[in-house]
Amino acid sequence: MLKLKTVAVAFLLACGLIVAEDALCADGPSDKRVSGLFRSQIHRGGGYNTRPDNALETFLWCWGLGVAPEADARLTKDGVAIALHDSTLARVGRGISDEFARAWVGTHTWEDIRDVDVGSYLSSEFSCVRISTMESIFAAMKGRPGRYLYVDEKGAPPKLIADLARRFGVEKQICYTSSDYKLAKKWREIVPDGETMVWIGSWPKNLEEAEIARIERHLQEKLGEIEHDGFRDISQVQIHVHLDTRRKGDWFCPSTGCLKSTIAKLHAHGVRVQAGVWGRDSEKPEAYAALWKLGFDSFATDWPNEYMQWYRGVVDEERSEAHARPLKVLAIGNSFSYSLMAQLPACAKALPGAELDFATLVIGGCSLKRHWDCLVKACDPEFRPYEFYWSFASAPDKDNPPFGKAMKEEKANILQMLQAVKWDIVTIQQASQESWNEKTYQPYADNLIAKNIWGQTP
Repeated sequence: MLKLKTVAVAFLLACGLIVAEDALCADGPSDKRVSGLFRSQIHRGGGYNTRPDNALETFLWCWGLGVAPEADARLTKDGVAIALHDSTLARVGRGISDEFARAWVGTHTWEDIRDVDVGSYLSSEFSCVRISTMESIFAAMKGRPGRYLYVDEKGAPPKLIADLARRFGVEKQICYTSSDYKLAKKWREIVPDGETMVWIGSWPKNLEEAEIARIERHLQEKLGEIEHDGFRDISQVQIHVHLDTRRKGDWFCPSTGCLKSTIAKLHAHGVRVQAGVWGRDSEKPEAYAALWKLGFDSFATDWPNEYMQWYRGVVDEERSEAHARPLKVLAIGNSFSYSLMAQLPACAKALPGAELDFATLVIGGCSLKRHWDCLVKACDPEFRPYEFYWSFASAPDKDNPPFGKAMKEEKANILQMLQAVKWDIVTIQQASQESWNEKTYQPYADNLIAKNIWGQTP
């Protein structure tokens, strides 16, 4: 399928088309929900004793796996923003006195702590690891939009973090995270289109009914604060889920019923939901599989290797399903996209095992402005300005088109076709007489892609 996608995109670009699909990465999954798993986070970056906490070397490892690390942002005495989970160096610091290790890190200057060994607590192989500044982490993210980072507020204020991030142009790659909803709101004031996450959790004393009920009340109280504002300053909510797979019936705290209803409410308001997976069996792949079925969008874990075992299985399964079906391409254009009908299906047939479902909507000499005007009017089902042509490997019988009412006497409109099929790639085309002039592309290209076409493709 990748080979066919590459050929399809090459043809479309050669004919002056704008590809309205962002998921052309060779190794990435195409399903929207599966591809969203890149937002899964490794707690403290290294999890529970897998890699050193909050170290730049660890963050590079996380990004290499295709998931996001968490940086706990603190301040030194002289105002340097650093990544450190604990309030002291007692757990991770080596080669320092007990008194120095037990002191609150905010009483040390950057010069005091910059050479402290914070890797040997795990293994001598990490003895070169030192405390990372937030500046060095943001520098490693610059120019690499795939490097996504959770910044958990541990004393470094939102404005300081935002100012640092903007120096490197990575403020949109950050999800500012706190248990305090007010800090999430503050981040949105500073970075209006920035990402935020509030984590909600309380450690249960046990998994008996009364304790589960207490945890669920706490969850609903915290959600109520956010709901009061209409969820408007929140991108994600992380729910701490405690589990024990030995329990009969329901493994989870909060309960399965509570989790399902909460996920449904948050999704209805456009908020993603992350499961912070803790407890006795939080390393087991079957735990992630069960939570995935409940509707969670991503995970936070202390067990990166075990999580990645489950994650790779999900991605492999999705890819297998994607490769087993034809690639579905819709070209919204003019005579150039009509010409593709004679070429692209033939190219697909020439590739062993490749199948293509291709359709094109055509108005001769149609510009992007006219495409946009046609889409604005597309809510009227009788407005069908486009000639419509198709060649589907999955539906070779021309007497039984796969589009139902979207096809009427070989006429259609854009909205009908976008909704008729789950397209993998949708393209739009500028008229040849205007294609040389970049000023003629906007705002129509952005309107077509961002506001309409993007929402219809995986």
